[in-house]
Amino acid sequence: MALKVVFDYIPLGHPNRPGKKLISQDARIWHGTANTSPTATDEMHRKYAGRPYVKKWNPQKNRYSFYEIDGVTPFVYGATHNYIDKDSVTIIIPHDEYAPGAGDKGLDINNGYNGQTKLAKEVFNHQQNYRTIQTELCMNDMKSWDKVLANAVEFTKLYMPQIKTDYRHFDLTGKPCPMPLVNTSIKEVDPRWLDFVKRINDAIASLNYPVNTPKIRINGEIVNGKMDVQPFIKDGRTLAPVRFIAETLGKKVVWIPEENMVDIFSISIAK
Repeated sequence: MALKVVFDYIPLGHPNRPGKKLISQDARIWHGTANTSPTATDEMHRKYAGRPYVKKWNPQKNRYSFYEIDGVTPFVYGATHNYIDKDSVTIIIPHDEYAPGAGDKGLDINNGYNGQTKLAKEVFNHQQNYRTIQTELCMNDMKSWDKVLANAVEFTKLYMPQIKTDYRHFDLTGKPCPMPLVNTSIKEVDPRWLDFVKRINDAIASLNYPVNTPKIRINGEIVNGKMDVQPFIKDGRTLAPVRFIAETLGKKVVWIPEENMVDIFSISIAK
């Protein structure tokens, strides 16, 4: 059965979706929800992340601030791009946008101070929320945990194969998350985590095109085609070749040097 993937974005401008663009996509970060309630599905987490809020003037900070719906409690930020459970995946923040999921100030087990880890500083300069795509693994049915991991592997192959590196939330903050893939009682990296990463890499390697070959997805479906120029993100904008995208959408692209113009029109008109 095909993996069910639902696009249900939080409204733009919500505290958990400010709309800031990613600087880059350097890694995938994996979280665990730690909510074992049977109702804590990917859909429920989408609802919670996009919950109602109050925006009002904060005289202490001399600016507007976000509050929970009671208008008193400061809003608790926290959301990732994707939520995966045993039967579906919900994408709540576009993959080219910032997600406030990996900025916790946890105990750094490597250096023994209360702050982000050495890895967070050296790899991301503490900008991991601007340089990664983040995913929560739902823990509402631990009897189906293996299915959650299998869905995560499949989802990564379909929607994030261009990224080559994986980290746990734990690796960046010291917080034991995702808990089933973190064992702080041993010095070695948890073998369960290593196995998960291997499964991801094997799944990506099984694709019928080279990993470094750019691909295009239209409305969730990957389409065939050859892209001669590698897309990239600059200043938060995705830059990709016009011809490949236009022809994939059924258009024809012609360069007219004497007019210094790129002409794009439907193929039916070209005939």
